[in-house]
Formats: sequence, structure tokens, C-alpha cells
Amino acid sequence: MSEMAVGAALLGPPEPDGAVPFVVAGLPVDGQVTVAAGLMVGGQGLRDVDGSVVDVAAAEQIFLRSAGHHGLAAVPLHVALAFGDRVLREGGARPPAPWTALWATVPDGTRATATMTDPLRRLDQTLVASFLARTEPWVEPDGHVIFGLTQSRLSEVIPPLLDALQQDTTDVDRQRAVVDAVADLSRQALDDDARAAWILGMDVLSAIHDSGDAHRSARHTALAMREGMTGDQIPFVRIWVERALRSTMELALQLRGPRPLAERLAARGIDTPQ
Repeated sequence: MSEMAVGAALLGPPEPDGAVPFVVAGLPVDGQVTVAAGLMVGGQGLRDVDGSVVDVAAAEQIFLRSAGHHGLAAVPLHVALAFGDRVLREGGARPPAPWTALWATVPDGTRATATMTDPLRRLDQTLVASFLARTEPWVEPDGHVIFGLTQSRLSEVIPPLLDALQQDTTDVDRQRAVVDAVADLSRQALDDDARAAWILGMDVLSAIHDSGDAHRSARHTALAMREGMTGDQIPFVRIWVERALRSTMELALQLRGPRPLAERLAARGIDTPQ
């Protein structure tokens, strides 16, 4: 039996802003399948959603092409629908038309499962801080999930930090200035919007990876964010903030001038780490 006969879903690792890519197909109706794709954003809703109605063979091709793209992984249909329903409720937003059309092709039982059960209910519910340090699945070259920073945030931090580093101080003082800047920026970067988005992103990662270090790291990072830990206390956030800060500092040292850093970077076609 074709996978399309019972619906299908793919979820991907989060984008640098925490948004989760999805591709979801409902059940065939008169030989036609409704497919919706876009981004789920925790605390906000669904973003950049497109939809189409195609025959079963075309729907299968869409899923075959999507399956290896950016780490998209197959999940049960009700799990993807549950995450989508969750972000819509969190954001208080009306569902976009492609999602509504998709939802109409899902059986009542699957809809009930999606709206009444939590796909994370069987996972750890108590934070174990030691699992937060297992960031290798996300920060190593083969498993990149990037916590992104905006140019504006980096541009506010870099000039005073560069000034501090160029003062006649000791190496210890300069290192302390960098550590303090990383901590401050990590706290700022994990603001309420980012926290909501990344809780969803880490929840999805813990559903995609159902065991091992990847699962534990994602699950307990999400729990830490839920409990209100600040960005500097969460290794996943702090590591990416430090990487972005150091690489942007190197660029800034090469581009020092009177205009704001963001303008000078943009003028040279340089994007800060996202």
C-alpha cells in the first residue's frame, strides 16, 4: 500500500531562528492528495505555507524529493499535525488556507489523536542538567543545527567589545571581556520569541531522534528553556553565540570605519553568522 494512502509527514531540524520545516500530505480524495509545506514557529503559528492538490504519484515524488532535503525525517501524520495545531494555538493565529485544506482530508480519528494527545508525553519530563552539555549532535559539522543571531544584535556588541580588547589590559582581562560579552549576548538572544521558537524546535528534534545523545540533548535543552534557564546557562545557545561573536569580531577588525558595523558588512555583501 502506498504511504500516501494513509497520509504522510516530514519534519526537519530547525532553521537558525528555530522555525521547523514541514511537508504534510493528507489522505487521497478521489485520487487527489492535498500537500502543505512551510514552517512551524513556536509561539507564533505557521509561516510561509504553500499548498497543492496533486495525484498520488506526484505526491509520492514530492515526498521522495523532500525526504533527504535539509535533514527532513518521516514522522507519523498525527505527530506533525499535533505540532502544527500546537503552534497555531500558541500564536492565536488562524490557520493558512493550505493547512485548512489539508486538515479537511484527515480522518476524524487522526485529527482527534493530533489534538488530544501530546507526542512528547512519553519523553523525560524532568530536566537532567548533564544532558545539556551533549551538544555534539548539533554543533559538529555533520549535525549542524544553528542558533542564529541577527546583525543588529551583533553590531551593538562588537564596537564596545573591540574597544575593551584594545585597551592596555592583561590577557586575563581581555578574555574576561569576551566571556562577559558572550554571556550577555546569550541572555539577550534567547528572548521570549526565540525561547518559544526554540522550545518547539528542540521538541521536534527530540521527536525525530527517539534515542541516543541527539534525543537526550534536544529533550533536555527544551526542558531547560521551559524552566526559564537563560541563554548563557544553555550550552547549545552559548556555543553558537560565541562562534558568531568571534567570527564577526574578526570581520569587524578588518572593516573598522566610521559607519555602523551592520552597514559596513552589508556594503561588502557580508552576512553575519545566522
